[in-house]
Amino acid sequence: MTINPGGGSRAQLAAFEIRAVQLGVLDRVLEWCEVRDLTCYAAYGTLLGARRHSGYIPWDDDIDIMIPRSHYELLRNVPKVGELVVGGHRGDKDWPYSNVKVYDPSTLITGDGPFDAEVGVGIDVFPVDEPFIGAIGVLQSACIRALVALLALQALMPRPGRSAPARLAAAILPPVAALLPRTRLLRALDAVASRRGNAGRLGVVVGSYQWTVPATSLGSGATMSFENRLLPVPEEADIVLTALYGRNFMTPPPLGQQHSHHTFTAFRQNATTSRESL
Repeated sequence: MTINPGGGSRAQLAAFEIRAVQLGVLDRVLEWCEVRDLTCYAAYGTLLGARRHSGYIPWDDDIDIMIPRSHYELLRNVPKVGELVVGGHRGDKDWPYSNVKVYDPSTLITGDGPFDAEVGVGIDVFPVDEPFIGAIGVLQSACIRALVALLALQALMPRPGRSAPARLAAAILPPVAALLPRTRLLRALDAVASRRGNAGRLGVVVGSYQWTVPATSLGSGATMSFENRLLPVPEEADIVLTALYGRNFMTPPPLGQQHSHHTFTAFRQNATTSRESL
């Protein structure tokens, strides 16, 4: 048990407890989407885990889903899903990430990435867009990357343990990036990413890795087993996984590469939250 600087206590969560919270958040979000007839699919390592392991990739520690842009915007229009916080909702002007996170506010994550945002244990939600291809697509992609980088720079925080050049950059660059109003950057990112092409391809273009597949590969969706529950997945999941991880996605990496890409610590805070109806 540790004491919060602001008062109260918090207990560090073990790996299995983190997963339990994540799965609870996932179930709540899927229920929220189902009640509203909104489409969603498992994404990234969560989709790969469902396909290859019927659950988490053994060394993974997060959950990702993706939602078509119009449905994603409905999620962003609400600050909460029941008792859960929607980080990155429309009124969240200081949100440093380029995608939504839905999390349990009775928990807290520290040490995950360069930002000082207070985020709890939960899931990542990405918008599915229909980008352009060809020359216009290249320009659209470049604009998205630039806007995401500027938003990240605004939220970058100097941290102990970094190299001197990294600390200097973290001290100088955010104020420069902050000269551009954050709300305008967010509106610009939404406007550019949501501009629909006519190539019949869908994918995630605001994540760390931009990718698209034929629209029919996402389709109306299917289900796969994930930690003893049915998880919505793309209709042609193997095509999506091949686009993300290559043709050998069913083969686990060598033992030396079987580790998480995150370094966070999670806590249960001594706090109470109110529950809202679906």
